[in-house]
Amino acid sequence: TNEIVLGVTFLQEVNQQIPSWHKKTTELGESEKLLKRQRHAFRSDWMEASLVGGQLQQVEQLLAKRMRIMEDQVPLLQSRIVAEDKANVQRVSDLLSNWEQNKPLMGNITPDDALEKLNKFEFNMKKSQLDQENLIKAKDALGLDVGASDNAISGCLDEVAGLTEVWEAVSKPFDSLTELKDTLWATAV
Repeated sequence: TNEIVLGVTFLQEVNQQIPSWHKKTTELGESEKLLKRQRHAFRSDWMEASLVGGQLQQVEQLLAKRMRIMEDQVPLLQSRIVAEDKANVQRVSDLLSNWEQNKPLMGNITPDDALEKLNKFEFNMKKSQLDQENLIKAKDALGLDVGASDNAISGCLDEVAGLTEVWEAVSKPFDSLTELKDTLWATAV
């Protein structure tokens, strides 16, 4: 998905730059003509405007070829993105239901275990959120309907952050109590 997004957006950005590059190349040619009329001595490493124009034409030809290839593959890319989107929706749904069932809310778990569980959930949610953002970019680049974005993951990430803060606060007294529990009564009295 990342490669598709990067490829399509790169081609679109370059395609948008072509008119400004034409304008700059034309300005370069006119400036060069003006300097030649005034008998300016160019350095030996000077690249003439005609060469720059030729390079720009090569870029345009290469871009046109790549755009044709991309346009030929757009239906395939779109179907791939739609399939990936459906799979991602299922993964997000599974992740959120797993979160609802297994979030560490009770005191029957140690703070270290709870924090470890929260870190795993946070990692999976951030990865899923990144995948979702990339899919939105890919859909936009391929002209697909982006639809309404779902903020369920960000809501769960906020909840994870809150629970992490709580469990970190609970871990200090828990560690003190654990240390006290391990102390022999004979040495404490």
